[in-house]
Amino acid sequence: MSTGARERNLAEGLAESVVADANESETDADVWSDDEHEDIVRATLERENERGSEKVDERDTRVRILLIRERDAEFARDKTFKARSITDLNNEAVRHLKAGDDVRCIVSYAKIFRKIAENNVTSPTLYVCHSNRAYAYLNLGLFEEALWDGHRAQTLANERFTQIQSDEGTVNVFVKGFARKGFALMGMRRPKLAKIEFENGLAMSPKDEELKRGLEEATQAIIHDLYVGRGKEKQYALPSCGKTSERISSLPYSAPLHRVHPREMLPNKLLTPFQAENDHHLKDTYNYMTIQADIRVPKRHFSVLHDEVRRSKYSAAIHRAIEKMHGDAKDARVLNIGCGAGLNTMLALKHGAHHVTATERWLYLAMATKENLLNNGYSDDQVKVVYKRPTDVALLRDVPISCNICICDVFDDGLLSSGMIPAVRHALDKLLLPDAIMIPSSATMYAQAIDMRTPSFDGITLSAIDAYRWHPTYMAGVDLCEDAYVALSEPVQVFQFDFLIPPDSSERRTFDLAFTKRGKFNAVLFWYDMTLIDEINISTRPGVTGAPSSMRAAVQFMPGKIAVEDGLVLPLTCAHNTVGIQFTVEDAEYDEVSKKDASFPKYHFHMLQDHGRLHAYSDAIERQVAKIKGRGESVRALDVGTGSGVLAMLTARAGADSVVACDTHPSLVSIARRNVAANGFGSQVSVLKQDVTLLERGKHTPYDGVNLIVLDAFDAGLTGDQVLYMLECARRQVCGSSCAVVPAAATIYCAGVEAYTNEVDGFDLSAFNKYRWDSSYEATYMRDQPYRVLTKPKRVFEFFFDDSQRSKGRETVLKVETIAHGYLNAVMFWFDLHMDEEETITTAPPGIDKGGVIVDASILGDVDGERAKKVMSESLRRVRANLASNPRSKDFEHKERSDPSMTTVERSDAVRQVSITNDSSSFDNSEEERVEHYWGQALQYLERGVQVRAGKKIALLAKRQNSSVHFSLKEGVGSWVGKPPWKIEWGGGASVESPHFQRVHYCQLLVNDFLMRLRSKRFAPIEKDMKMILAHCGNLFLEPRSLTDVYHNLVMLEVYFDWDDFSPGAKVESMSKQYLRLC
Repeated sequence: MSTGARERNLAEGLAESVVADANESETDADVWSDDEHEDIVRATLERENERGSEKVDERDTRVRILLIRERDAEFARDKTFKARSITDLNNEAVRHLKAGDDVRCIVSYAKIFRKIAENNVTSPTLYVCHSNRAYAYLNLGLFEEALWDGHRAQTLANERFTQIQSDEGTVNVFVKGFARKGFALMGMRRPKLAKIEFENGLAMSPKDEELKRGLEEATQAIIHDLYVGRGKEKQYALPSCGKTSERISSLPYSAPLHRVHPREMLPNKLLTPFQAENDHHLKDTYNYMTIQADIRVPKRHFSVLHDEVRRSKYSAAIHRAIEKMHGDAKDARVLNIGCGAGLNTMLALKHGAHHVTATERWLYLAMATKENLLNNGYSDDQVKVVYKRPTDVALLRDVPISCNICICDVFDDGLLSSGMIPAVRHALDKLLLPDAIMIPSSATMYAQAIDMRTPSFDGITLSAIDAYRWHPTYMAGVDLCEDAYVALSEPVQVFQFDFLIPPDSSERRTFDLAFTKRGKFNAVLFWYDMTLIDEINISTRPGVTGAPSSMRAAVQFMPGKIAVEDGLVLPLTCAHNTVGIQFTVEDAEYDEVSKKDASFPKYHFHMLQDHGRLHAYSDAIERQVAKIKGRGESVRALDVGTGSGVLAMLTARAGADSVVACDTHPSLVSIARRNVAANGFGSQVSVLKQDVTLLERGKHTPYDGVNLIVLDAFDAGLTGDQVLYMLECARRQVCGSSCAVVPAAATIYCAGVEAYTNEVDGFDLSAFNKYRWDSSYEATYMRDQPYRVLTKPKRVFEFFFDDSQRSKGRETVLKVETIAHGYLNAVMFWFDLHMDEEETITTAPPGIDKGGVIVDASILGDVDGERAKKVMSESLRRVRANLASNPRSKDFEHKERSDPSMTTVERSDAVRQVSITNDSSSFDNSEEERVEHYWGQALQYLERGVQVRAGKKIALLAKRQNSSVHFSLKEGVGSWVGKPPWKIEWGGGASVESPHFQRVHYCQLLVNDFLMRLRSKRFAPIEKDMKMILAHCGNLFLEPRSLTDVYHNLVMLEVYFDWDDFSPGAKVESMSKQYLRLC
């Protein structure tokens, strides 16, 4: 029998046995009921795999015996092979390989390696022999031998390339080695390892069809393995020491770095602020984080000032506490920890506190408190403002006398991470009387298992991105998307904190988590119900009515996805160390372990939840592909900034012949490749890790160039992420004679607004508005901001991406018509995205539709200015009433002064009007079905503000500078607005420069020094330092959200500047921008 016949008989026998097993399995499965069908299918597949594995092992043994016999016979026939050259023997083996005789090919290569071993000779191209023999072994199903040969071929090719520093085929063999190893691992039923090999190969050769096919097969095999219950991964939590609690203590001074850097994110030995700012290893990092939080916190504090629920609850609690003291014939002496802008301090004085000591950890909030107190008539003998960390405040030196009421407002969405318990514990020990009242008095924390994954879009799975749902601690500070998660269990109570008896030890509890739904458990949603005093409560539970807008639930991601069923019970371990909280499952099988990539741009999760945008893109792409094919041309597409690869896949599904998708972030490129493989578009889509501005025709794209470009590289201001520059480079370098673009064009619209906080609860806080201003615009949802529209929308710029018309210049003067009285200090702008001539989507704010058309009549309802006048009058009356009630103010009156011209009904109506005109959510938006897109709107504060009257016109100057749009008033119009102290530059050198400006400039010098050290590779990644600061965040009294933002920015900088090639089209700000919703 010939060798080919032997192989055919072996293959046919194996195929017959597999078919017979499959038929037998089908017969068995028919007996079972439909309810048990799924479990039976899985069990059948498992039995089939076991039987098939035994038959494959038997077959492999027979093939190996056959090869040994054929080798010995060939050595006996050709006794002079050692005298022949290696090239001649290799040519003989290649002839057999091309003829399809894999056995003879392997035997011929055996002669080469016998000659090399016995004659002590070698060949510079021996890597080719190993590569070809690996291919032959794969054809015979001998996967272990193929894996070894593939690895050996890569090793020799790499050594040869290192020696000669030129190609000579080594690169091609090296890339093929990934395919050889990948398919060998697939044959060995290790698809996860095979997937890694295919991805590594595609990183070097993104267009290799064999590698793309292998990645598709590996992805499908992984899905199949998970379906039958194989391929799950174990990730154990650190084992418990047996104790349920351990006393929290501080690290010794000058502790070695290996003790400062925690092995887990809940250390029991905590770093103190004194150590952090004095240890030369830590002080630069700590000072940098402190300054960065210092300049971020004031702007975020506006959300607290605008939170009516939180303000009213605190006001009621403070009033109740002071009344209790007065009822006991005691003076109310208040300690306000974390006074913010001073609102709670002034509320305490308003409600009758004898004296208030206001402490604030952040410099600019402390400065704002002092300024606001003076503006509202409170003198130094009533209140003392202390700029110190809570644990540094001392009796007598800072607090004149022990206090009997403590208002602590240093909690965050995770409750403990801002240092609430150390602050309260220090106050109780050193600053308060034994019978002091604590506000808040207690908090109860709840947790719930959730499934938080990216849904498929129109049949296209996008699940590869879910592997990057990870954070060292928890995600917070941003509102959750609607339908962002699926609850898999009922809430369970995990901890209860009494702030009059704050814990000084860590605590660890285990709860049985009973699941009520089937899904993938990959995150824990947790929140707390906080009791301020008596029955006055605040809850951050999502979805409840009356919840504060500035406080939210938090999400901690698990190490991976755990498949759960209805009725399953898993032990959930909850632990805290008084300054942080953590949830773990100590023993679990994960379908997939998450990638711990701190640089991953998390706004992509929100982007993929925007299905309205994806539908618009899908329809427009289908129309453009049909139009190109109608001209008899093949569709050669380019996806600029592919991200998850969804637009590239939509283009391929629409019928494109080839799609080149490019991105610069390594993780996004990996996600796009996995999504393409999972959806079976590998033959059409090639994903490149390349800057679009560096693409070359013929090398990265077809020689004919591309004739369709799809892109979504926009920010809230449309052009801020350099989309125009990238499109220009793509058109110049890789486009054909005619090229369609989706979207085809865009139009920017703007409107002047009043975004200004004048008074809050009767207190004048207008001085705090200086912290709004920034030189660039911010992305936001205007429905989340209190503002008033003062002008009609106006078209600003038009951009024609398809080059069908010439765009306008780089600047223009706009004559905008005012529609309401007010103080114009900001401009909101948005864009209409024209997908093609048939469809347009818009990012317009509530009450405004496509084309800048006002659809909400309430925006135009104050042309005569009566409503604004009534609001201002009522605001002024409340401020005067507070001043009159202050016995130490020069405006003090024994009876509250009121405007006799206003009746009680009118006054209450005016109060109602305050909330209407200062809250955009009150718009009667008739288009509730329109979901806002993930870009949001752009809001820019002007350098000059001006009072406007309805029915007039005012000139706005719009400029395109540094790829962004910038607005300003006409020179000489209005007056300068206040700016944050660190934004004011005196000039004249460091010796006379503003110290506030110098603080921020010091941060930039630290970053520059950090970037200069990157290329040396001698220092630990910046992530190590960031995780250390994050683990000790609560004890250092840093702000978790600011720390998370800075953490991501620095890690992204490290990734960006560590790239081998400079990428002019990439922008760090575009990859580290904030996400507006947590999805």
